[in-house]
Amino acid sequence: MSCASGSCKLSDAVWGVVDESANTLHRLTFSKQLAQHIVDTIPGNYSLRKFHYRLRDKLQSNEKSRNGLYAIVSSIKQDLVLRIGLSKEVSELLTQDDSRYLANIELMS
Repeated sequence: MSCASGSCKLSDAVWGVVDESANTLHRLTFSKQLAQHIVDTIPGNYSLRKFHYRLRDKLQSNEKSRNGLYAIVSSIKQDLVLRIGLSKEVSELLTQDDSRYLANIELMS
């Protein structure tokens, strides 16, 4: 099943560290333990939230994501999301070789 053909499916969980005071997403990770550790150790009003995601279309090199989230996807293992970035610049650094590319991604609670 390929996302490029429009057959995207709902994923497993991804964990978000959310700043409750500002109602903003601080970090996304596939590790619940890492997200919980961040919530427990950083100052402020942060909470742990479980999200699901849907991988969308591949981004061109000069294109920005629709929602500020950047899926870093393996070119070797079809549609395998390796990481979800919140910054275009950092996400581009992680996709400088041919084994990875950036794509739009949609979060759902």
